[in-house]
Amino acid sequence: MDIIIDQKEGISKERLAEMNTSFAELKKMHESLAKLSDTPEKKALSAKLGGLNTKLQELFKNNLIKAIERSVKGEDVSLELDRLDNALDETNNQIDEILEKIHASVEAELKEASDASKTTAKSSVTAITILAIIMILFTIIGALILMRTILESILKLQVVAEDLAKGNGDLTK
Repeated sequence: MDIIIDQKEGISKERLAEMNTSFAELKKMHESLAKLSDTPEKKALSAKLGGLNTKLQELFKNNLIKAIERSVKGEDVSLELDRLDNALDETNNQIDEILEKIHASVEAELKEASDASKTTAKSSVTAITILAIIMILFTIIGALILMRTILESILKLQVVAEDLAKGNGDLTK
């Protein structure tokens, strides 16, 4: 406590500056979370978290600092510190509950996105397989047509060659 509280001056200016910086960072994080909230439930959780952040800030800045200042003056603030400790515990529990809900929501979204990507991947594999089979069938059909055309020409040429070999060749055909 000596680092946080000077027995003559109360809370140091450096410690107050650190507290203000921490609360400013919490506010920025809350604003980011509020922007990311895309459902009414998430927006409600974000708003509740923002309210608890404000309550936490008030508990520290108003109640704790004033109690420490009165304690430095020699006043008994033990009951006030007990009430403050209870209020901080309650606020901490509420924040934990909200953060657990947000965490569960993010986990559910990750699972949903993962399932969707797996489904898309399976669909893509199926589509590629079907396209490959179709291409193979077209290739086989094209090869058969080409073979038939070449064989017909060879057979016609064979008939003409046989006619020529027999001496009956008609060169005008």
